[in-house]
Amino acid sequence: MEKDRTCNLPFGDAFRPNNGLLSGDTPETSSSFPYLPIDAATTDFPPSEYNYKFKPPFHYATSSSSTQNPSILRKTSSTMAAQWLFCNALIALLILFIAPHLSKSDDRSTPSPGFAYSWMDDDDEFYPGDIATIKVKILGNYQSEEYRYPFNPNITVNGTMGNSSYVTDVHSDFGNDTNNWRILFKPIMVGLFYVVIDEEHFRVHDNSLHFHVSPAESNIPPHFIFRWLNYKSEFRAGEIATIQVIVFENFNTKTYKYPFNPNITLSDYSGKNEKMGNSSYITGVSYTLGPDTNKWELHFMPIMVGTFHVLITQENLNVFDASMSFSVTPAFIYKPAGTVSWRGECNHFVAGTTAKIMVLPKDAFGNNATRKSEGSNVIFDIYATTEKGEDAKVLDVSQNGWNRFGGLSTNFIAATSGNLLLHVKDKNQHLIGSPLTFTVDPGALDVGNCVPHWGIESKSFQIFSIMETFITQRDKYGNLIPGFYPFDFDVIEKGRYLSLPIGDLKYQEVVPGVQSLSFKLLQHGEFSLIITDKDKKKQILNMPYEFSIYIGES
Repeated sequence: MEKDRTCNLPFGDAFRPNNGLLSGDTPETSSSFPYLPIDAATTDFPPSEYNYKFKPPFHYATSSSSTQNPSILRKTSSTMAAQWLFCNALIALLILFIAPHLSKSDDRSTPSPGFAYSWMDDDDEFYPGDIATIKVKILGNYQSEEYRYPFNPNITVNGTMGNSSYVTDVHSDFGNDTNNWRILFKPIMVGLFYVVIDEEHFRVHDNSLHFHVSPAESNIPPHFIFRWLNYKSEFRAGEIATIQVIVFENFNTKTYKYPFNPNITLSDYSGKNEKMGNSSYITGVSYTLGPDTNKWELHFMPIMVGTFHVLITQENLNVFDASMSFSVTPAFIYKPAGTVSWRGECNHFVAGTTAKIMVLPKDAFGNNATRKSEGSNVIFDIYATTEKGEDAKVLDVSQNGWNRFGGLSTNFIAATSGNLLLHVKDKNQHLIGSPLTFTVDPGALDVGNCVPHWGIESKSFQIFSIMETFITQRDKYGNLIPGFYPFDFDVIEKGRYLSLPIGDLKYQEVVPGVQSLSFKLLQHGEFSLIITDKDKKKQILNMPYEFSIYIGES
């Protein structure tokens, strides 16, 4: 029986009947699909020896059917055109979506930089537990933002990737500074090992490195004991503190890759506020670690007063010693570092009263000095000036030594009135806080210290003329006292001790602290003028003042 060989031809116009045209179409009106014309008269298709039944994927109407139903032709042509447009739109969307992702490449489109690898310090010999470091050098231009994936190589040691029985703690240090890129790990097995570095995205494969791990000669860790040189654990600030390092015999400097180079950490008395190395506690940290281990020493200079604990550590030699402590007292006083202030925060005085200041002395490192560190004989230069730089009087300066507050007390008598500056110095160098500002008001009026000044430098006056004097009102220290003070006066005739009659008596304040006294002379003769307080108990300076009154022209 002959097999029925049915051919389902592929979709397309190439196999349309009637030369690839739909019924009713012409080459000009057919769809834009390419086609291969098939001439039934000249082409033996399907071959006569086969019994093919042509089954197109779409129903194509015959001439008779298209005549009977022309809408079928239009519908079929429109469906194919819509499918073609859909396929093209889908391709365009795919290209639009994928194209941006092709711009960054792990994908070979952007040239990858080269990488070179070498051992840090050319050191490829290690002991178990050492840190092995591989330097990564970039050959060419590397900008991380141009690549979709970061540079993240795999490390394989003797065929095993990453952490293994050969190495542990495998990690990379790829910071912003590409000149300092490193790959690190710890060898843990003794032997000779080969390293392969590969990275898929950057086409990296490097097998140029190998390393050797030797067993330690001794499993017993070195042992150290620390103690103060000459058992001295008390120091003045600024002294050198020395710690002896006692090394046991089992320590061989050639056995251990790392030298003895410990860290010194200090904490305060409470065990808090730890600070390593040079700090506000100590400075000048140094070591004496020569070939002779019997002379190994650690040195530093304490600079802060207090009691401190010492911690000595070095991880790779298992050093951890917290057995030591020491105390620090202040150094000798450095006078310019002292701080001066008013006691009681009072800087306003009346002339004649006692002013008090306190100096808080310090050493050169800023520690408060004490009586114990310095003794009681601490003297400073103390004087006062006006704001214009003129000398002002301070009397009875008394430097009284240490007080119960830990400072040096000084007292003096404020004499000159006004707004003043108090200078506290040591050899022309001001203490901190100097000069201090202060104000002095005049004291009480001292009649015996008031001074008369005559308007006319003459002791002879014509009768009926005006005699005038100016009285300067002063306190005990010569400060002008403003205001109007009621003086009393008498004019007495010589020899008879009778008071002279006067007229037009006037008192008035000329300027603050100076008043004028004037009167008319009504009788000729020889007289004395006496100016006193209102109780007539005390005269002003330069009394009595003797003068004469004449008649007629002089």
